Amino acid sequence: MSIPEILQAGAMIALQYAKEHPYQTAALAGCGVIAGFPALVSRPALTVMGFTRGGERKKSRAAKAHRKNGPVVKRSEHADLQSAGAAPQKPAAKRINARIQAVAAAAGAVGIAGSVWTYLKE
Repeated sequence: MSIPEILQAGAMIALQYAKEHPYQTAALAGCGVIAGFPALVSRPALTVMGFTRGGERKKSRAAKAHRKNGPVVKRSEHADLQSAGAAPQKPAAKRINARIQAVAAAAGAVGIAGSVWTYLKE
C-alpha cells in the first residue's frame, strides 16, 4: 500500500467517524481552533472578568478580587491577568494564552483517544 493510499484510507475512516459522531467531531475541531488561536478565548474572558485595556473595570470580578486580596504581587496570577487585559501582546498575555493552549490540547488529546477507543470497539 502506497502512502497516498494510506492517507486516502485514513481520510475515509475520519470522514465516516465524523458522520457517525458529529458532536464529538465538532468538539475536537473546537479544541483545535482554541489551541491554534487562544486569544479567541482569553480576550473575551478577560473582558468579562473586568481586565480591560484601561485597567480593572469598576465593580467587576477583577476589582473585587483586587480589593479582597490587597496589593497585587509582581508576576502573580492577578498581575498576569491585569497585564494581559491591558496589553494583549505582552509576555503575560502569552503566558495566559499558553495555559489555554495546553488545556485545549489536553482536551483534544483526550477526545482523540476516546474517539480511537470508540472506533476500535465498533
